[in-house]
Amino acid sequence: MYDSEEKGTKYYTNIFIAICIIWFLIWSFLPFFLFEGIFCDITEYVALTNQQFFWGHDKQPYFGMWLIKTTAWFGDLKAGYFLSQICVLICSIAIWKLARACLSEALSLISVIFFLITPTYTCFSLDFCQNVQLQALWLLIILYFYKSLISQKYSDWILLGLFCGLGLMTKYFTAFLFVPMALFTLFTNEGRASFSKAGIYLCAILFLVIILPNFIWLVNNDFISFTYGIDEARLENIPPFLNHFTSPLRVIGLILINFLFSIIMLFTLLRKRDSKSYSYVPNIYKKYVISMTLFPLILIILFTGVEGSYIKMEWLYPTVGMFGIFAMIFWRPDITKQKVNKCLIYSGYATFFGILVTLYAVMYYFPYKYSSMAVIPYPSPAISKDITKVWYDSYPAPVKYVIGPYRFASMIAVCDPNHPETIYMNWDYRNRYPLYKSAVEEEGAILIWKGSERPEWFEKLNGATITKYQTRNYFRAVKPWFEELIKSWSGETPKTQDVSFAFIPPRNKN
Repeated sequence: MYDSEEKGTKYYTNIFIAICIIWFLIWSFLPFFLFEGIFCDITEYVALTNQQFFWGHDKQPYFGMWLIKTTAWFGDLKAGYFLSQICVLICSIAIWKLARACLSEALSLISVIFFLITPTYTCFSLDFCQNVQLQALWLLIILYFYKSLISQKYSDWILLGLFCGLGLMTKYFTAFLFVPMALFTLFTNEGRASFSKAGIYLCAILFLVIILPNFIWLVNNDFISFTYGIDEARLENIPPFLNHFTSPLRVIGLILINFLFSIIMLFTLLRKRDSKSYSYVPNIYKKYVISMTLFPLILIILFTGVEGSYIKMEWLYPTVGMFGIFAMIFWRPDITKQKVNKCLIYSGYATFFGILVTLYAVMYYFPYKYSSMAVIPYPSPAISKDITKVWYDSYPAPVKYVIGPYRFASMIAVCDPNHPETIYMNWDYRNRYPLYKSAVEEEGAILIWKGSERPEWFEKLNGATITKYQTRNYFRAVKPWFEELIKSWSGETPKTQDVSFAFIPPRNKN
């Protein structure tokens, strides 16, 4: 009997390891070789971190920005595809370990599959942005909070403090998780018992050490990052009355749509239930899973209801990882090896469908059909090379500054070997031009923007000498071989985008 159980354990563990490896290879190598261009989240923050060391940022805290900077260490910013899948891998391991704390190997495996086949962890996990990074840190926080409460080990508390600090310094959105954590600590025996041990205080000290530099930066910069969050959530404007109802419904709808494939799997392949077999699951574990799964979302829903605010879909990414464990505990499916194998086959089909949809969207629909370039990578190297060539042909001086919206200014800042300093002209960035006015007039600058019309932000340049601007047309980013294939097949070419540029000439360097 023991040998049989041990073989069963190894079987599910080996399947889990195989899923992690296959998943990582598919979703990291597939975009690396088939997608063209670089997502603007990466160029935006790499450009900023090329300039100086930051403990804070106009839009986000520091750690997520530092992580994005690591893509440049690989010599190719497309390394972000690999790093984003490392985040997904961490999520899978965290859920597996948390599930294994009280559930069988089979249920733990289904818990992982449940969230992996969602769009959040497939097509939406490609961009190595703060939302994807927070998915991993969010689940690490949940894992080590549970381990800390149960074991009271110093090492677990220290790791919890580390992940809490780094999570908050990736996105302030992490505060939605801290609230149920605090309540769970105060209102459970295991939580209150922690106050008599040193671990929780070590956790708090490390957490404060990590966030203190950012707090000082916020004080010195008028809490600018919170202004960005308020603007993004549209809190300053009085929302229409109907928004107080539609905004919470939107959050609920996004979560349900995200789990469509998982819900179908649960109600078809795992429809038979077996409540008796789950009597071994401790009540504290059930309470913990409920608290960490539902309470952050309930807070978000209440927040959107009270404020009538707008919550972006990608902001919800970190909140979905726990639903696999939640479904196993409270649906209580009757699990057999045959059913697990059926779920594996189903997840294979769901993943294949996700791959097809992703390839169609990124390689064909967005470049060839979609009206806007807002959701796809730009052909950054080509645009940067073209514009900087005009600069170097005109002036025997390196590019020191580039001014414009971050989607465009960051292209030149990242792709040009001199890595010029960026002055972003977006509503969610402070106008830093007055600080650099003298240096820009001395060294010159490239001005770049979308479209063929003169931008309004030219008025902020305070009478600087600006050359006549040029507008050039660029195809959307598509692999050359795929562009030729579509052209020979249907005669289509990618949609184009007008990009305009002008110069502030460097003084005495003509």
